[in-house]
Amino acid sequence: MKIITLWQPYASLIAYGLKGYETRSWGTKYRGPIAIHAAARKMTKADIDTWETAFDIAVAYGPIEEFPFASELPLGKIVAVADLTNCLSMAEGFSSDIHIDIREVSDLEQYCGNWELGRIAWQLDNVRRVKPLPFKGQQGLRDLPEDVAERLEWVFDISINPFTVSEPQPKKPPQRTLYEECHYCRYWHGSPDLPCAVNPMGLGKICREFERG
Repeated sequence: MKIITLWQPYASLIAYGLKGYETRSWGTKYRGPIAIHAAARKMTKADIDTWETAFDIAVAYGPIEEFPFASELPLGKIVAVADLTNCLSMAEGFSSDIHIDIREVSDLEQYCGNWELGRIAWQLDNVRRVKPLPFKGQQGLRDLPEDVAERLEWVFDISINPFTVSEPQPKKPPQRTLYEECHYCRYWHGSPDLPCAVNPMGLGKICREFERG
């Protein structure tokens, strides 16, 4: 497993499902699991504003649950593990196996990164939040020691709510009614047509159906 260190709030934006790409000036040939480490650097007022504004933008996609205050974000700790699946060159007007069209990137994603032509978007899939684990950060992409990787603990197994600090309790619908049970937030949406507002794989996507009763 590899590890990369990011300033806050960007490490937690990934951990909480608001940021699906890490934007860099350089790419890597590595593909596989990658630990997201929050640097020990203290957050500035601008960083705090970024955290709060990102959630304001997310609200436009639908209601969200509680999330940590900026003052509660971990520093100097591993906060998540993701799968690095691709490194895409930023383009405008077209996309391909090695390019991503900036114009097709959501407002939220653009706000959470530096999207300029020629830069590289690291695609992060299957993000799993972990219990913050102290670790000393460094620059660049590096190997995570095996003994550290073995100490990582998932927050809610693989079914996590990217917007909550504590595990949510499902809101039960009336009996014998078809509802959407969100695979990510584990709440009952109340209608088969209502999209999940907190799906880390893409805000607004419909989650799996589940018939109760």
